Amino acid sequence: MKATLVTLLGLPAALRSVLARGIISDEAVVIFDIQRRHYQESTFGNLSNRKRSSTLLSDLDLNDKWIFSGGYFLDIEVGTPPQQLQVLLDTGSSDLFIPSAEAARCLNHNCPGGRFLKNDSSTLRNPNQRAAFHTAYLDGSTANGTYVQDTVRLGSTTLHDHIFAVADELEVSPGFEGGPGPQYGIMGLSFRGQEASICASGPRSCKVNYTTPTVLDSLYEAGYIKSRSYSLHLHDVASQSGTILFGGLDLTKFSGELVTLSIQKDLNPTSWTYGRYAGQDLILTSVSSTVNGTITELSPRGFASTATLDSGASALSLPPSVYDQIIDTLPLVLKHRYTSAVLCRDADLDAYLTLDLTGTKGFETAHIQIPYSNLVVHVYEGVSDSSKPYLHNGQELCVFALAKGTATANVLGDPFLRSAYTVFSLDEKTISLAQASYGNRVSNIRAIGQGLMSGNIRR
Repeated sequence: MKATLVTLLGLPAALRSVLARGIISDEAVVIFDIQRRHYQESTFGNLSNRKRSSTLLSDLDLNDKWIFSGGYFLDIEVGTPPQQLQVLLDTGSSDLFIPSAEAARCLNHNCPGGRFLKNDSSTLRNPNQRAAFHTAYLDGSTANGTYVQDTVRLGSTTLHDHIFAVADELEVSPGFEGGPGPQYGIMGLSFRGQEASICASGPRSCKVNYTTPTVLDSLYEAGYIKSRSYSLHLHDVASQSGTILFGGLDLTKFSGELVTLSIQKDLNPTSWTYGRYAGQDLILTSVSSTVNGTITELSPRGFASTATLDSGASALSLPPSVYDQIIDTLPLVLKHRYTSAVLCRDADLDAYLTLDLTGTKGFETAHIQIPYSNLVVHVYEGVSDSSKPYLHNGQELCVFALAKGTATANVLGDPFLRSAYTVFSLDEKTISLAQASYGNRVSNIRAIGQGLMSGNIRR
């Protein structure tokens, strides 16, 4: 089936900046541009990583007002007649949920990404009266509500009777001084089976007997794409934008070889997903820094740590010993419990991190360089749509989007994903990585069919 889809993922009204781009179509390929958004707080909020436990191309929108240090959003339409919402793109979870118009946070006019009026949709149905929705993330975010079935539109692509959650209670990105921040929905793109359902009659988990198709599942089952796959190109931090291709990859958006790595199953014996494919997990085997041409190895010999690629996380988390070495060697001016800050003028420092990653089969290794500039993010005063930069002794201050992880598990959030071109194949259980390439306005898009991402690809 031949499909072409474009959507502009703009900011909310006070922030909207429409990014127009040409549409490139290919067989079974749908294309979206995306822009970056983040919610800023002058006290430097918690950068804990959010992790739960054919081709469609879309623009992504990097929001610098709603999420501290940034997050990538896309526009969707839900119901009949269509209601417009913006949702956070999250490779680390599986559910699609949107705020209810009846949620207390939305009644307080704190849902700039939109709110869903269930009674206004003539096509809404309740698919399972027994199951309720509940989800929680490591940063303390929670959402509770019900599952519904309705029309979901991604640009010109329509998913009929898609099952998703409407959150009657939500607390997204809590922990900021001055009150809760803006609330929004989340679109998860991880493996089916992570859905966060519970039994309405009590706390007993319904996850075993009630799972729902993800957006990626529905695109595949509707014939819009040839495989359950997608690729991310988040551009550099200055561009505030990116692109997601459902069911395809763009050969012009990376340099060198696209290395395919096998995803690691959940190794936590206390997790309900133990022994299953639950996240976008690879194995981090080495971290080094290069400053003004001098290379320093930061990880010990024989080092290995689970690393989750998560677009819902705005920071890069690394093992404590590695984190401390980086912090000690960079020109930081402010240290905080959760993060550190640098003068924005130092963003052009000739420095970068190199991360080596492998898969469970261990045959291949991907080497990704993260420029210092991709870790430096502007912050603004206030908790609203302020554009006034935060100053330190009269100089503009930027957050350094690096967080302290653990010795055995870490999250590679947006700073990593801005530096790498990433292809996720849920059918093949692989992630393919290459160094991202910027500035090429010509595209060469290839649909991902079954088996395409089982090996490496060179431009």
